Amino acid sequence: MEKEYQELADGTLILKASKDYIIKELSSAAENKDAQDYFNQAEQYCINGQYTEAIEAFKKSLAIYPTMSALLNLGNVLSITVKYADAYNTYNKGLELARQTGDKWFEGAFLSNMGFMHNREGKPDKALGFFNDALIAFRNANDEQEEASELENIGSMHMVMGDKVNAIKYLNDAIEIFSAIGQEEDVANILNKIGAVHIAMNNKDAALECYNNAAAIFNAIGIKISEARCLNDIGLTYVDKKDYKQAINYFSGALMLFKEIGSNEDEAVQLGNIGSVLRDLNEKDGALKLYSEALCIFREIRSKRDIANQLTNIGYILILKDELDEALVHYEEAFPLYEELGITLHAEMTKKNIDIIKEKLLLKKM
Repeated sequence: MEKEYQELADGTLILKASKDYIIKELSSAAENKDAQDYFNQAEQYCINGQYTEAIEAFKKSLAIYPTMSALLNLGNVLSITVKYADAYNTYNKGLELARQTGDKWFEGAFLSNMGFMHNREGKPDKALGFFNDALIAFRNANDEQEEASELENIGSMHMVMGDKVNAIKYLNDAIEIFSAIGQEEDVANILNKIGAVHIAMNNKDAALECYNNAAAIFNAIGIKISEARCLNDIGLTYVDKKDYKQAINYFSGALMLFKEIGSNEDEAVQLGNIGSVLRDLNEKDGALKLYSEALCIFREIRSKRDIANQLTNIGYILILKDELDEALVHYEEAFPLYEELGITLHAEMTKKNIDIIKEKLLLKKM
C-alpha cells in the first residue's frame, strides 16, 4: 500500500494512514461505509486546513468502528493543533490497538509520531526512546524505508543531545539502507546532516566531502534548490578555512542556481555572502556593490531583518571608505528596524556605531 505523510509546520514529515489502510481495516466490519465516509471527510478537511472539523469527523469514524488509521491521523491533527495531551492519549490508544492486533507497521508509526512530539516539546531523550522502539517495530514489519527513517531520527536526536559519534553512526546506517533501496534524495539529505556534525566537530575537510557528495546527488537527480543549498554550505565551510577563492566559487555557483529557480531571497543571501568575502579581502568597492544589490532584493521582498543587516554591512564599508555621512544614513535606517524586530544586541551595536560616526563627524567640523 502506498504511504502518505503529514507535514508539520517546520517541514517535518510524520506518518499517516492513507485510505487504503482504513479500507483494509474495515473490510470485515459491517459498519465500514459510515466509518469510511467520516474518515474521508476528515481527510478532506485536513487538506483544506479545517482542523477543528477534521477532528470531529475522525471522532465520528472512531465512534462507529475504532481503527488504527483514524487514531493515527486524529493524533496527527491534534499534534498539529498543539493539543499535545489529547494527541498522546490518541496515539497511545492506537498503539494499544496495534499491539493487540499484532500490526507492527502501525505500532512503529504510533511510536515514531510520539517521538516527534517529544522532540517538538524539547525532550530529545524521550524522543530517542520512542524512535528506538519504532525502529524495532519497523524491522519486524520488514519495512526498510521506515527502518532507515528511524535510524535517521535516532541519529538526529544524538545530534541534538551532543553525542556526535553516535549521530554519525546512526546516520551512516540510514544511508546504507536508503542507498540500497534507491532513495538517493534521502541519502543526500543525510549526508548534509553528517556534514553539519563534522562542522560541529571542527572536521571541515570531512564536512566538505559530505557536502560535495550531497551536491553531486542533488545535481544528478535534478533537485536544484537542494544542490544550491549544498553549494552554499560548501562556501561557508571554505570561509571558515579562509580559502576565499573557493568560497567565492561555490557561492557563485549557488547564486546561479538560485537565480535560475527564481528564489529571490536565497539569491540575495548569496550576494551578501560574496560581499562579505570581498570585505574580508579588503575589496571594499566590490563588497559595497554586492551588498547594495542584496539590499535591493531584500527591500523588494520586505524582509526587515535582512534589510537591516545589509544596511549595517553597507554602513561598515562606508566607514572604511571614510564616507561617514552616507554610513550614518544607513546605520540610522537600520537602528529602528532592529528595535522593531526586538533584536536587542544588533540594535545596541548599531546605536554605538551611530554615536561613533556622529562623534567623528563632529571632530571633522572642528
